[in-house]
Amino acid sequence: FVCHFNVLPVHNELSKPSRRRLHRMVHWTIVIVASLYLSVGIMGFLYTRCQGDHDTPDNILLEFSIDDPLANAGRVGLILTILFSLPLIMVPCRQTL
Repeated sequence: FVCHFNVLPVHNELSKPSRRRLHRMVHWTIVIVASLYLSVGIMGFLYTRCQGDHDTPDNILLEFSIDDPLANAGRVGLILTILFSLPLIMVPCRQTL
């Protein structure tokens, strides 16, 4: 939900802006993001399948201990994602003022 208002500034930043190049860039961006989401979804599904009868909480990060380095890497990744999405929202708002 944070990329639709960034399309025009990105279009202006292309070296040779054209409608065809913008369509190609948007297409490949969607392919990359969809494949990342699909891989994360498959890994989450496989994780919960391997748990057997164990109930998985709604927030899957609560399932892991505080000492688990991979879980902590996931927590840090989530924090960084939230932190770096804020400028994506603020830059277009600032430019419209």
